[in-house]
Amino acid sequence: MLFASSILLAVAGGATAGSVPPHQPRFGASELHARDDYGYITPFDGTASTTFFDIGSTTTSCGITAATLPKGQNYIAINQLGFGANPNSFVNGQPGGGAGGACGQCFEITPLVDGKPATDQTVNFMIVDECPADPAKSEGHTYCTQCGIGWLNHLGENWHFDVMRNNMNPQDAERFFRNVDQHGGNWEHVQFTKSDCGSIPRPAFTGDGCGPTGCTNKPQFVCENVPRPQPDAQTIPQGQ
Repeated sequence: MLFASSILLAVAGGATAGSVPPHQPRFGASELHARDDYGYITPFDGTASTTFFDIGSTTTSCGITAATLPKGQNYIAINQLGFGANPNSFVNGQPGGGAGGACGQCFEITPLVDGKPATDQTVNFMIVDECPADPAKSEGHTYCTQCGIGWLNHLGENWHFDVMRNNMNPQDAERFFRNVDQHGGNWEHVQFTKSDCGSIPRPAFTGDGCGPTGCTNKPQFVCENVPRPQPDAQTIPQGQ
């Protein structure tokens, strides 16, 4: 997973005159029905932070390579909590990780511009990769260190998406990233809703744990063997 750019900003502690009020992450009961036995939670809707990356010669956690990925389509990675697999874990003495249950699921994502949804910039994406919780596996970044509901990254979000920018439909890329350079190069906050995948083609997932009908995670806990989050990570009580 390669992040093309990063924004290492502390969450604002308060608003000043003429500024946008501090962002309030949104997550709630609608997400909890999808929790599995190992603590992974497939979100239904909420808010998230985003980054973007370009797929190179590596294989995604769902078992997709640049050569096998349909071109001009909108694919994305989600943080480990939502993805459903832990690359730091071991199963029967063998490295864990591999594909999670989020492979092939889709979300409509809308940038929040000055705190308001830019609905004309909404784009539908399919999950094909994971953003690991361990910063050592995410080039030192802390976007994806969340281990449960109420665990926030340094941008104050429980969820994170990493957009595969160089594979996107060009018109969708222009729409989604319109004016993003005026906001630091990444949308720090977006809102999302689980969706049907529409016309996005489903790749032939070949990651460990994937079968003809989808992918399932191994028996591994969300943050097993993952170092404790960095000091700038936050937690807030569940349900707030």
